[in-house]
Amino acid sequence: MEPANPLVTSVALFVTRSEIDFSHRSPSPICQRWFMVLYLKSEAKELALTVYPVNMKNPEQEFKKAYNSSPPVVVFDETNDKSSQVVLTDNRDIDAEISKRFPVTNMSSLKEAEDVCSNVYIKFHPYLKSQAGDPQEQIKLRSLFSEFKRINDYLEEMGTKFLSGNEMTFVDCDIMPKLQHIRVAGKYYKNLDIPSEFHALWSYMDRCYKTKAFQESCPFDQDILMHYEGKVGAHIKAVGKTPTLQQPTMTLTVPDGIASFKGGKSLTITGRQYGVCSQAQMVNLLAASNRYGYIFYATETDGLVIIPSKYIDKESSHLSKSPDDDDDNTDENQNLGKNSIIRRSYLPTQMMNKNASILPCWISLNADDSIIAIVLLQLDTRAWHIILYDVVKLIQTQDSAPLFSPMYFSADHVGGAIPCFAWNPAISSMFAYIDGNGTVSTFEIDQNSKQLRLLGKSDANDDNSSICWSPKGKQIVLVKYDGALELYEPNMKLKKRYASATDASMPPCISVIWLSTHQFLLGYSENSPDENSNENSFFQIMTTYEKDQLVRTQVYNDLFFDASEAPANVNPQYFHVRVNESRIIISGVSKSLKINVLGSDELNQVCT
Repeated sequence: MEPANPLVTSVALFVTRSEIDFSHRSPSPICQRWFMVLYLKSEAKELALTVYPVNMKNPEQEFKKAYNSSPPVVVFDETNDKSSQVVLTDNRDIDAEISKRFPVTNMSSLKEAEDVCSNVYIKFHPYLKSQAGDPQEQIKLRSLFSEFKRINDYLEEMGTKFLSGNEMTFVDCDIMPKLQHIRVAGKYYKNLDIPSEFHALWSYMDRCYKTKAFQESCPFDQDILMHYEGKVGAHIKAVGKTPTLQQPTMTLTVPDGIASFKGGKSLTITGRQYGVCSQAQMVNLLAASNRYGYIFYATETDGLVIIPSKYIDKESSHLSKSPDDDDDNTDENQNLGKNSIIRRSYLPTQMMNKNASILPCWISLNADDSIIAIVLLQLDTRAWHIILYDVVKLIQTQDSAPLFSPMYFSADHVGGAIPCFAWNPAISSMFAYIDGNGTVSTFEIDQNSKQLRLLGKSDANDDNSSICWSPKGKQIVLVKYDGALELYEPNMKLKKRYASATDASMPPCISVIWLSTHQFLLGYSENSPDENSNENSFFQIMTTYEKDQLVRTQVYNDLFFDASEAPANVNPQYFHVRVNESRIIISGVSKSLKINVLGSDELNQVCT
């Protein structure tokens, strides 16, 4: 540890020592908790910390005489000459005294965060002691997994780096040592892995692993394993060598694909290389089904193209190539496409060669990938259609009929446009759209009658711009062109309003993504190329509304879309999709073959 700074209060922390290297890396989760808390305070220059390891098998006489307690023990010097000290051995007293004496760095935790983490370590112990093959073992495992899921879901909803915000607080210092014990001891004694599907939880652990507070305090894996010797039943057969025979290790990795994505990449995507669509293709619309393994690509003149993902190049090298690039594997690439592509007409009675009168403007899969919605503009009449297809039947049947008669709207009825269509991310039978008049309509598919049911409809308003569901699908947000927000229930009953975080000089806001409870990502664009550029000027602002009504913003202004070949007769549609599993925002425009990827590290920056 660093030497004490005489200008700040000196604090001594006594912890149970490591049995691997006799250092301060205590295998006690409680000791590590206070180590992390005090380390963070020390980083903020609020105190000068010294950590003393204690051999609990044979404690030093000075320690026993002075403190007569088991670690953790925290000692504050009341005076510079150390003639007066405050000794704390009770966790509640330590918590209260740290908060009172060192208030500059606010480490108070949200009550909800504390509650969601309160049971995971408690549920781990009975599972650890359970006997393999016992019916109760699986019950206890499911109970433990449910606690993992609670934390994962909470982190997804919060959308912050840590449990109570973008800085570590007491709850992070409490839960991370316990999660590390569960991970290491669970793997050794029960071959337990925290499921990789809990992406938000793993990403959170990855961020904690990268903090100095955790790295300095984390015990060796072998110390953790020895901590549980005698606490597991004799019937438990460990996976691996006895801890004392192992080389010291410290597990601070996460599963492949979990670590935070670094943003700033642009890809050029085109289906023209493989004969997916004509050379004149300009509209760039696609949707991917993880459930069934297909990509749905909307073309202007060749209908809907359905491509099995197993035929896509494993390294996705074609994503970064332009149509003019040389390709040494021409024959292979041609076979890749011709033998695998499925083509479907947009309208059931329409022949493929008549698709020229139809322009696809939106395609989207519902929450469980069972239904695909296609929004079409009929160029000759300017009428609009919304068509819903059963995904499996559409793939398997040449003349698959829509689930319902296509929804038909005259140009006047929808104000000449349907600029945004959105499935509910949690309820697979619910969707919404906003039209050119600014009217938002929400619908639900009645599973019994197999009919569409109107849930709610807002009044028309030319100020209304775009919509997005909340992450859990309980509400829908409507953004105005000036950036103001309105929150509605699915029946379009108004719940809350947020004033715009920008001034009147800003260009129109044309998109919104609801990131977490009080956090939204807004997209702004002039909808036209810059005067001396072939690229559309576009930027995003992350807006966070605090409980004290303060508004914080973070601007991302380096996103561009190539629009040099865009036809002038159709306004571009902007797309901003949140990939929940990876905490990535995909930004695109229908007239461009370029997309922008904004990664989670950028989205988690502290707003200023």
